[in-house]
Amino acid sequence: MSFPLGVDISAYQFSSDGKRKPNFDVINAKCKFVAVRAGISWGYTDRWFSYSWQHLTVPRMAYHVIYPEESAVNQMQHFLNIVSPTATDRLVLDVELDHGQTKMKITDTLVRCLEYVRERTGRYPIVYSRAGWILSCKRTCPICR
Repeated sequence: MSFPLGVDISAYQFSSDGKRKPNFDVINAKCKFVAVRAGISWGYTDRWFSYSWQHLTVPRMAYHVIYPEESAVNQMQHFLNIVSPTATDRLVLDVELDHGQTKMKITDTLVRCLEYVRERTGRYPIVYSRAGWILSCKRTCPICR
């Protein structure tokens, strides 16, 4: 069985001076999809998001890192201000940080984010995380058991 090749791009793939950039010709030729970090929480925009987004011809996903202790509305407004998705673009919420918050608080913030995006775009975003993080949350969350 073969799986589609995709990559994750953020400011980490660019040199600090911007002289070293990912080779988008190779990425577009070899990858079936690309995920690009748009932002984090309500105030950080990845400085290379627009450049990366504009240079992709393969299916693309914009992802946003959620801070569970921050306002879901503020975070999703910021995300949607960064990204104006087309009908084929997908939005993704990166949920991997707990910042010392309870599992119920994390769940509440995530649900509010999901609903906000659905109300504004007509589609739910994809939720991305690490398997170990999700499993540890699932074992202690009364909703998920």
